[in-house]
Amino acid sequence: MNKKLILTIIVTTIMAVSAVFYAVVYISPWSIMYLYGQFCVPEPAEPSITEESFPFTLDYELNGKKKVIEDTMICKYTGSEWYGTSDEKSRTWGMKLKSGKDAVVLWEGKNKRGEQQRIVWGVDPAYFMGDGDDVKKYELPDKEYFFYPGMTAEEYYNTYIELETTESDGLTDEESLGKRKLLEKYGIKILNWECAPPIENSFQ
Repeated sequence: MNKKLILTIIVTTIMAVSAVFYAVVYISPWSIMYLYGQFCVPEPAEPSITEESFPFTLDYELNGKKKVIEDTMICKYTGSEWYGTSDEKSRTWGMKLKSGKDAVVLWEGKNKRGEQQRIVWGVDPAYFMGDGDDVKKYELPDKEYFFYPGMTAEEYYNTYIELETTESDGLTDEESLGKRKLLEKYGIKILNWECAPPIENSFQ
């Protein structure tokens, strides 16, 4: 057997062993978890109402100028997913706007590095579809300091305002914004939030 053939066999063997090691250490655990979640974890009860529309109006000021956003949230049941932390899959929900926009945008601009930024108002569709957490189990914060006009305690826990930054690598960084920072840094003041109430849903 010549040296070239021996070297080829050695290199091929090393590559095969490396591939098996990588599969066992890195791929197999995730594959096992995925297969377990797909076929062994029970599905959650399905909602009797799977889609509903919620018209809303958001009044706010941007640097002293009044702005009004009127649109309709369309919330829809999208299935289930297992997050590896419970013995049952969780129901998943999606939300889109009737206007066709991808988000409720309060402000758009660029930071000092030239990265595109925008401030978005978001909600948890599960809450509006009658699948939210019980607000009673949370400690309620100071209403005057945290809540926005027109907002209920339930909406406070299921609504968020985020600064989205599209970085140079194409990834999006998200930062939660509070009432004070929203006003002091970006000149945004929420004046009123009105939205159709959540539905009463049942699951079976």
